[in-house]
This record gives sequence, C-alpha cells and structure tokens, in this order.
Amino acid sequence: MAATLRALVTRTLLWQCPFYLWRYLWTTINRLKISQQVEVLQNKGLIILDPVLAENILMTVSYYDLVNGYKEVFIKNKVYIKNTSIEDLFTFWYLDKRVQALTIKYSLIIETIF
Repeated sequence: MAATLRALVTRTLLWQCPFYLWRYLWTTINRLKISQQVEVLQNKGLIILDPVLAENILMTVSYYDLVNGYKEVFIKNKVYIKNTSIEDLFTFWYLDKRVQALTIKYSLIIETIF
C-alpha cells in the first residue's frame, strides 16, 4: 500500500512538474566528480596550483555558481583570461555574496522604516 501511494505521489508530482524529472535525470546521469571538474577547469585555461584546494572550493561552492555565474567576467572565447586562478573565482564569488547580503540587509531596514 505504501509503495503504491509513493509511486502515485511521485507520478503526480512528476506529471505536474516535469522540471523535477529533468533535474533528477540531469544530476544523476551527467554529474562529474570533483576531480573531473578540476580537470575541465584546467583544460579551459584556469590556473590551479593546489588541486586539493580547488576540490575543497568546488565542494563548498557549486560548479555552476563558481564558473557559469561569472563567465562574462573571466572567460573570453571559451577560455579563461590569462593568469586567472581558481582563487580569483572564489574571491569574486565571496565578494559577490557579501555584497548581496549587505544589499538585502539594508533594503529590509529601509523597507521597515518606510
């Protein structure tokens, strides 16, 4: 009974929201291991002096957020700008998150005042 109910709920959710099915398939089939992600970044010209640090960064920040989120800044013609390192990407990501946090904090304060 429980298995039938679970299957019904799963089918209903997937039918109503096909994005969840796509997301499930994408993350289970096309997911690269962290070491493979580091190799991809090196092949694109990113400087990685410490692969262990790079793996730790990619375990902390998602590949998409770190790489695709800032590609307009660091990538030209599908290759990283000369002398760009993973530390640069991480620093830029961290700065961006801090600015976002400050923006939200003070916009909420201003909203409560007015």
